[in-house]
Amino acid sequence: MMKALKSVGFLLLAALVFVGFNYPFFAVPNKFEKETRELTLARIESGSMAVDEAYVNESVKEAMVPRLPGIYRTAFILAAAAAAIVFCISIRPPHDCGGFNLFNPLALIPIAAISVLTGAVISLVLSKVTGQSVSEFRELAAKLTTDFTYGSDKLLLMILVPAALEIVFRGFIFSFLERIHPLIAIVLCPVLYAVTVGSIATGYARWSIGSVEAAKTAMIIALGIGFVHSLLTWRFRSGIPAVLSHILIAYSAGFAVKNAENGSLAFTAALLFLLLAAVMILPSLLGGRIRVLAYDFPFTKHHKSMNKWLFGTKKRRRKHAGKAAAAKPAEKPAEQEPKTKSGKRFGSGVKGKSVKRPHTNRK
Repeated sequence: MMKALKSVGFLLLAALVFVGFNYPFFAVPNKFEKETRELTLARIESGSMAVDEAYVNESVKEAMVPRLPGIYRTAFILAAAAAAIVFCISIRPPHDCGGFNLFNPLALIPIAAISVLTGAVISLVLSKVTGQSVSEFRELAAKLTTDFTYGSDKLLLMILVPAALEIVFRGFIFSFLERIHPLIAIVLCPVLYAVTVGSIATGYARWSIGSVEAAKTAMIIALGIGFVHSLLTWRFRSGIPAVLSHILIAYSAGFAVKNAENGSLAFTAALLFLLLAAVMILPSLLGGRIRVLAYDFPFTKHHKSMNKWLFGTKKRRRKHAGKAAAAKPAEKPAEQEPKTKSGKRFGSGVKGKSVKRPHTNRK
């Protein structure tokens, strides 16, 4: 019963982080749109010319499009802050599955290779698939690159956004869901991530290119990236690999797109699958015998101390006390001494027989 209640609690916390992160991307653009529409209607009412609803909508769009980078920058900052507040209120430690644990530095090599291959597979798929959603996704990606190209905006697009997304989904949400069951975290976390990316893409594409079809492709891409990063988070028990991988994918996207026509999708996808399988399996199979291949080498003692801090020693003490009590032989009840007719016990006696007092000669 207690385990079920804890699972429900972790699920609710994951849902709160998800809602807290998504709400600003809905509320902030709507607030700006409402204010712009009110100003437009006030300007029209002050004049003498009658206009239709289409003119009002076009005027609102013309006012909104130049402000989109600032609107979504504000929404992103509020979203990250809301997710962090929920996580801090839950009093979750940073050293947890999906937290900020140290991991084997040798893993940076396969993590980098997996990141590059993931970006390459995505680019190859996009180069071979046609349709309105894919073409509009390319248009949306170009629009985002144009809107966030210089100075702090480029830093936001290439580093801060990928890092914050991974911290929220692979750091916070994964940490909650993994306490329910690792499989739930690996499957559900990418789905929630894809829904979030699709929601953000829908809002931005609606104003910038006038259509929301690009969101479908954005969701599929986010689902694939989220699944790969969830596997890395589970394998290394840390959200840091996912953060580094996402940043590398963002920076290598342009190169991957330019060279997509020269690559083989089947070969690249097979190589990505084999490398992921090796990273998932080898630390478990060989880590015990070849310590350098363990996922937490050389931080094994650190991980043990963190686990001891996370889960405490009270549970272990109670468990050992219960085992000791079960293993201890039960004491036999002491045999009661026989009673006399008056009900009093005397002597040591033998069970079933009465014991007589010795007679004394009185003079």
